[in-house]
Amino acid sequence: MAVLYWSRYQVVYADDRAWGLVSVLVMLIPGIGATHVYKIIAHRRGWIQLNIWKLWPILILALLVLSSFYYFIGYVSTRYIFGPQNIDALLGMATGGVRYMAIWLLAFHLYHFGISRKQAEMDQKHYENLAIRAQYKRLNAELNPHFLFNALNSIKALTLENPEQARNGIDLLSNMLRSSLTLTRSETITVTEELERIEHYIALEKIRYEERLIYDVHLDPAVNNRSIPPLIIYNLVENAVVHNISKYDQVLKIKLDIRLVENKLQIRVKNSGQLNEPIRFGTGLTNVQERLTLLHGQHAHLTVKNFMDNQILSEIIIER
Repeated sequence: MAVLYWSRYQVVYADDRAWGLVSVLVMLIPGIGATHVYKIIAHRRGWIQLNIWKLWPILILALLVLSSFYYFIGYVSTRYIFGPQNIDALLGMATGGVRYMAIWLLAFHLYHFGISRKQAEMDQKHYENLAIRAQYKRLNAELNPHFLFNALNSIKALTLENPEQARNGIDLLSNMLRSSLTLTRSETITVTEELERIEHYIALEKIRYEERLIYDVHLDPAVNNRSIPPLIIYNLVENAVVHNISKYDQVLKIKLDIRLVENKLQIRVKNSGQLNEPIRFGTGLTNVQERLTLLHGQHAHLTVKNFMDNQILSEIIIER
């Protein structure tokens, strides 16, 4: 840009425009060459990654070198075309060189500051995502032994009471494990896939508890293919069975209700019983809460509370 500015004087007002054009090229080519050399050195020596305090001495030295070179080229080419110049012209070339090179250095490093900052933000986000995925996988690995332990306890109770039912329970558990190997590899599954696993679990528990366990499902067809983290509904149902059926002699009624409410996914598990105050989350519910937070942040909530008519309500709301 500086060369184009000066070309107005060295070409338009020169007696010999051809030589004026030559002088412009004499300024342009070395100027581009000098700034290109600085660019190469800055990349090789890592100057573009320095913070502003470490970069200042380099910028001052570079400005002196580049502006001196600009002045020398301008002085030689101008003297050759127009002859000796007065002091004002010489000062103009000197201050112009400092000004133009300062602008170029500032633009060069501001550009790379912007690039470095954007890359740093992308790297940070990438590492955060890796950390979240690693934590999510750890939580899934934590959850599978938890579910397996409870299921095996149910089958163990059947081996002496009813061996035939125990064999049926093993078949059901086998189906659950087979689906678990597939579904828990993904961060999300559909509501339909989750319900299939719950049906196997309830069938397994009904072999043990028979009429003492009543399970009812109300499903809004609009949520069939909605994506959710694996095992979150299952864990609410399992929690209702494991922590309540052994405490009461009466029938344990579990009602699962899944629907869309104002475009929010609402998952409600109601079961007979009462919780002691203050309510504390066990391993399974803590796991559910952490995985919801990892995937949905503040847009997913888990609450467990005592409900009307001697009931416990476990509710998950996923806003998006």
